[in-house]
Amino acid sequence: MQIFKIKKQNISFFLVIFYIILACIFFYLVVNPLQDTEKIWIGADTGNYVEYSKLLSENEELLTISSNLLGPIFILRMVNHNYDLILFINCFLFFLSYILVRNNFKIDEQKFILLLLMNPMLFISLVSINKEIFGLFSITLLACFLKNKNILYIILSLITSILVRWQQSVVIILVFFMTDKIYVYRDKKILNLLFMIVIISVIYPSFISPIINQVMDFETLNSQQDKAFGLSILLNELQDRYMFFVAVVPKILISYFGNIIKVFTFPIETLKLLIEPESVNIENIYNTYIIVGHQISMLILLFIFSKNIIQNRVKFNNISDNIFLCGVYSILYSLGLAIQYRYFFPIYILFCLEISQKKHLITK
Repeated sequence: MQIFKIKKQNISFFLVIFYIILACIFFYLVVNPLQDTEKIWIGADTGNYVEYSKLLSENEELLTISSNLLGPIFILRMVNHNYDLILFINCFLFFLSYILVRNNFKIDEQKFILLLLMNPMLFISLVSINKEIFGLFSITLLACFLKNKNILYIILSLITSILVRWQQSVVIILVFFMTDKIYVYRDKKILNLLFMIVIISVIYPSFISPIINQVMDFETLNSQQDKAFGLSILLNELQDRYMFFVAVVPKILISYFGNIIKVFTFPIETLKLLIEPESVNIENIYNTYIIVGHQISMLILLFIFSKNIIQNRVKFNNISDNIFLCGVYSILYSLGLAIQYRYFFPIYILFCLEISQKKHLITK
């Protein structure tokens, strides 16, 4: 069975190849020469992954570290900190994701690839050790499973999700059971999402909250609470008082677009970068340019999505499998106490996919 066969080459194919070449050039001209300094850590948490990986002794079990670090550290140790191999793995997974989409979906390929490539988080994900590119690949596999029910896709998706985050594994398992033939209400996707929110609202304080607290990065949480004027505290308190159904939509919207206001800091940050590049915090560059660029891209997709709905007079009778997947993913990831913008990058490809399909994302 040729699951990953390459179809006839076209413009979108060459755009992907060109994009990968650009990433390689950037890696060897910018990233690679600085790999012995902290400036290589251009991706979120990249420095932490490398530091923890180097600290692990040969006899120490990898599973003793946080599950949130498992994937990147496993990859680093597997390739013996060879950043050339990491670049190859990242680019290969991206290319494979593209091939999977074009082989399983009828889309406007040029539109799809242009929407996908405009997100700067994709570019950074290719040139650094990170979980985002694995998350993207895993979600793409899951989307292909929903399209043609090839069990191999979901097996590979689940295996890959282990290298990402535990939440993604839960998403895959939930989506599998909620779309399986044995589930009577599998076609009631909107109802299933609402039911999911109600169930979480009821069980969160007693059952889910203790689990979240055990794996929570409280340093990140405290930092966000200082900057968010108490909004994240309020939403988390609502969530902890059986009112997740009130908090879920604001938390998802913040996760999608919450950092976009930093676009107004572009001139100042750019000036600092040009005048005193050595004094610029790499994390600030990531949050200012990459995260904001990602959220601007999400906003553009929302605009196109809304335009399609209005022009086609679409009725909200049901939603597509991919948008259902986005819903399950967003609901589960919004359970986190801290807002993690980059966690929502993997589903970006689903929005690109749906907008590029001849069949719109809300079924008539």
